Amino acid sequence: MKRIDKFVRRLYKHQPEDHESMEALKQMLYEKVDDLMREEDLSEEDAINRTIEEFGDEKDYELPALEKEKRRHRRAKTLRHYKNDLLFSALATLLIASIVFIANYTLLEQFFPWVALIITLGVLFWPLSILYKFLNKKGDHS
Repeated sequence: MKRIDKFVRRLYKHQPEDHESMEALKQMLYEKVDDLMREEDLSEEDAINRTIEEFGDEKDYELPALEKEKRRHRRAKTLRHYKNDLLFSALATLLIASIVFIANYTLLEQFFPWVALIITLGVLFWPLSILYKFLNKKGDHS
């Protein structure tokens, strides 16, 4: 029955340690082996092989968890990307707005606030559009 113990350890190698469920699974598999040995008159080795075959390989159980982890990692990476884009665009907007206000005031020696305001509002749509994309992606749970 050491083979069943190794099989269960392999099933739980990517999972947090949960001794209760591991022991319960081992007990269930031991009972299945005993039933096959009694009812179908199989040898212990054949009963263990059939039990493991019917239960399924560890790959059947770890692939969905790995795919879920990959999706979670991609979503977190995308959110970090949007946060970086938002920070960059906000700082660039502040820089562009200050350059426009300074240039408008010093070069023309007059201050035309509506010109600077129109340019600043136009540039402000850049971080707002990225914020919109970020908030939509944050709520996406696919």
